[in-house]
Amino acid sequence: MMKLPLLPTPIVGSYPQPDWLIDRDKLSKQVPRVRMQELWRIDAKYLEAARRIADHLKQAQRIARVGSWEWERKSNRVVCSEEVFRLLHVDREHFRPTTASLIDLVLEDDRRAFRRWIIRLSKGAEPHGIDIRMRVGDGTIVHLH
Repeated sequence: MMKLPLLPTPIVGSYPQPDWLIDRDKLSKQVPRVRMQELWRIDAKYLEAARRIADHLKQAQRIARVGSWEWERKSNRVVCSEEVFRLLHVDREHFRPTTASLIDLVLEDDRRAFRRWIIRLSKGAEPHGIDIRMRVGDGTIVHLH
């Protein structure tokens, strides 16, 4: 029987867990075990409810075709839900979302508005929506809000 390496993916049930629920820094330093409570960012007494909520949110986003993301300005890291990766037709393992990598996907005609929006966010503006077009992983153009 072929022995495959373990992948450092926090999977509970059948869904990868979001960054707000799992500590990926700790996960990257050790092989996960089923009961490694120190990986979770949430108090143990609320953990099962948090897992269910995360699973329900993921299912709801998939059904509605709505993703969510958050920009960590200090690190310029963009944390995306699984649905964002699916909508953009990009592989989570190979695409690292940052403002620059997202700007690269935005169509040239919409980039100036998107950059201005990012600048306003960086200055603390309320994150109101923006309508843009992106060329996603398979070459398709999608309209996003």
